[in-house]
Amino acid sequence: MSELSYKRSTLKEMSWAQETASVFKILADPTRCKILKLLAKNEEGMCVGEIADFAGVTHSAASHQLNGLETRGVLHSVREGQSICYQISDSRLARNIVRILEIFFV
Repeated sequence: MSELSYKRSTLKEMSWAQETASVFKILADPTRCKILKLLAKNEEGMCVGEIADFAGVTHSAASHQLNGLETRGVLHSVREGQSICYQISDSRLARNIVRILEIFFV
């Protein structure tokens, strides 16, 4: 194996490892797990107030977690009047998280 091939292989492994670690960091928080499980079951999405009620957290705590998940590309938001509603995005990271949730919780 040439040095260039080795470096490319090593970079791929690092990228895979970083993505894997990112998935488990996201799932390490119980509130995020509750939110993601809710949204995985409600593909049409849910508004922040609904998510907070179902997850058993304050509106502020739900908003904080939702914003972080959107920043990471796991969720996307849509404004509906005065409310902001969230859905699971179609990113590779989001699909992998949903698969893990299905294995363990559904």
